[in-house]
Amino acid sequence: MIFQKITVPRLEIHASHYCNLRCDNCNHFSNYGINGNITLQDFYEWNKPWAKKLAPLNYQICGGEPTLNKDLTKICAMARNIWDKCPQMILVTNGFYLQLHENLPDVLEKNNIKIIIRSEEHTSELQSHLNLVCRLLLEKK
Repeated sequence: MIFQKITVPRLEIHASHYCNLRCDNCNHFSNYGINGNITLQDFYEWNKPWAKKLAPLNYQICGGEPTLNKDLTKICAMARNIWDKCPQMILVTNGFYLQLHENLPDVLEKNNIKIIIRSEEHTSELQSHLNLVCRLLLEKK
């Protein structure tokens, strides 16, 4: 029997349920203080079976705050391996802890994963930090 995959516009997975921010209007409920990180084993077990059935046009690794997961670079590489035909893969982060993953820029580039730095909170402190992170990312190029 030939099975055609179901095309879905977007598929998301939380690399971490915890977030360092408590934005009032968070659409991932991180403002409720939920914590915990996804393990590599769980990531594989949750994604691999669906890869046989779904064809996402956009796959997002998000959270909480995904950079709080020590295995983020491995998760990114595994995501691309599992969803190798996905045309757009994105890491969504608030940018605060990008420095915890020294080889993240290389992993993102190698696996054709874009990065979006986003927050539902808009304070001058956050904006200053994001400006610094953007400068550091540009310097790595």
